[in-house]
Amino acid sequence: MHQVETTSDEDITLMLAAQHEPALFAKVYERYFQRIYAYCLRHVHNPHEAEDLASAVFIQAFRTLPQYRGGTVGAWLFRMAYGAIANYYRQSRPEVGLDDHAGDLRADLIEPLDHIVLTETHERLRALINALPEEDRQILSLKIDGELSSHEIGELLGKNPGAVRTQLHRIIKRIRQGYQQTEK
Repeated sequence: MHQVETTSDEDITLMLAAQHEPALFAKVYERYFQRIYAYCLRHVHNPHEAEDLASAVFIQAFRTLPQYRGGTVGAWLFRMAYGAIANYYRQSRPEVGLDDHAGDLRADLIEPLDHIVLTETHERLRALINALPEEDRQILSLKIDGELSSHEIGELLGKNPGAVRTQLHRIIKRIRQGYQQTEK
């Protein structure tokens, strides 16, 4: 799916227009669904649950459209996604994780040795990311899965965009250093 690049101002204008013409909300859905879905999938590790959560986010966003008063649309939607994921974990404990699907790769697509190297790399990176504090994992997920800017992440988490950029830099540096240490 090709993602349309928009500015925050365009999104805000679209949201405010959608308050008077709800059919315009479909454009917001098209622009953000994949990002919200990827964010949910990162946290619940189940494509069906992630799709349900992402859909619930957009249902909630549509229902609360009259309360939208401006501000970064991405941050508004990701705040809802964060809440939806928190509620999901309060209500249930999923038993299927990403590791359960590691063997789903078709062996004939990549060489066995390459597959082993990729698997080891993936596992080391996952361990390093899982060892991060919750806030760091959250920021990294918002940046990578959500494709949010530092400004949007800052708005969502109540932080200065410069502080978010600095924290992202430190997170990546910590992961890189940890990865290099595991290679020794």
